[in-house]
Amino acid sequence: MDTVAQIMSTEVHTATSSAVIGPLRELMLREHIGCIPIVDVDGALCGIITSQDLVEEWPPMMGVATVMSTDVVTVPPHRSVVEAARAMVSARTHHLVVTERDLVVGVVSSYDVM
Repeated sequence: MDTVAQIMSTEVHTATSSAVIGPLRELMLREHIGCIPIVDVDGALCGIITSQDLVEEWPPMMGVATVMSTDVVTVPPHRSVVEAARAMVSARTHHLVVTERDLVVGVVSSYDVM
């Protein structure tokens, strides 16, 4: 059975909660990124910003902490793809952040599990 590690994107752009929306929106559009995990100064996951969060026209200098979700659904890399898909459906989300020892190691989108 395939695991999350086999399908996840490992080149993950992250940002800190002190980042502002404008540059993140530009990065997401330029690189075709659906989400950016938000990490603290130690690199631990503390939130996520998705393309859905940026549909509204927020001021470019508004802090990402204002609009990020802090209830992030995570999955370990050894989890099966089927279990990851179930977690997405259960949480009604399109992105799972893959973590190992509280650090971001990848991202899986709903397109990855299809």
